[in-house]
Amino acid sequence: MFIVNGQEYYINSIQTNLLTNKSELELITKQSAYTPSVLT
Repeated sequence: MFIVNGQEYYINSIQTNLLTNKSELELITKQSAYTPSVLT
């Protein structure tokens, strides 16, 4: 998990170029508390 400016991110995927040793990260945000909707 990474925290940037107070926002939490998780790594979704990593692609690494073995020739250059550089990686590209795809990040997803951590969602706040989940509240299920209730149908009445």
